[in-house]
Amino acid sequence: MKLSLAQKFTSIIPFLLVVITFEVNAKQLVTLCNNCNETTMANQAIKVATNGGIVHVVDMSGNKIKAFEIEREGNLLWYSESIVSKAIQNGVNEIKEVNNFIEDMSRLSINANSLTQYTPRPINSAYDVAISKANRVYLAEAISKYFLSNVGGALTSAVGSLGVNFVGQIVPITITLPVVFNDGTTYQFAFKGLIINVNGGEITLNIEAIEFSGVDGELRIPEAMYISGYYGKGSTQSVQRMIDYLSLSGVQILVNPVDRSSVTIIDCTKDSTSGGACKAIK
Repeated sequence: MKLSLAQKFTSIIPFLLVVITFEVNAKQLVTLCNNCNETTMANQAIKVATNGGIVHVVDMSGNKIKAFEIEREGNLLWYSESIVSKAIQNGVNEIKEVNNFIEDMSRLSINANSLTQYTPRPINSAYDVAISKANRVYLAEAISKYFLSNVGGALTSAVGSLGVNFVGQIVPITITLPVVFNDGTTYQFAFKGLIINVNGGEITLNIEAIEFSGVDGELRIPEAMYISGYYGKGSTQSVQRMIDYLSLSGVQILVNPVDRSSVTIIDCTKDSTSGGACKAIK
């Protein structure tokens, strides 16, 4: 049976509508707008969808998500509210979980025992970290693995739902974290940022040791090779650990019979690894 031109046109309209709807739904954008009212959120949606599309505007501070459908007519852009995608809602929830974990960590410290499974060899003291650059690298990598073992799944899910750039904007990994060892010594590490491999989907953290941040009670722990002119005063136990550390660094130890509560480097004319070039008084 032959169809009239009008009938042919009418018969393809539903198909065209389905295609257009799919294309709009496929182009869902996500943008950040903290502490925004509804008008500001709508303006933000228009700003990022100049060619139209569905935009999810996330207000992390105000704990809100709004979806807007943007349509272009010539030089004009129109918007209307749309339904918030469950996938994007889940992605935002995952980000909240990550941020809560980061905030908890920023207020606490991490026990070195929690990192043992991630290091190639035991690192038992901040002195071990100060004396060895390799140990500083090992611990930084161990902290990254420890962190991702807790929130790696949430980060992966959020990246998939919200996109790499968006997640990178709203995960503020800029904290300093002390690692505490069983002997009471501590060493500081800094979270520098989030690294996302777009192609492989791999997520890592940029974590670095804060050199010269090791302490033993009131004693500052000098890095190996940087002990010239050192003076420290602390408890008998701390001083003894410092003496042991300096001995491993090639420092000759002289015991002061009057005052055993301090350590002073008094002579350091050569590289301390040359064997006894430095002298210390305890």
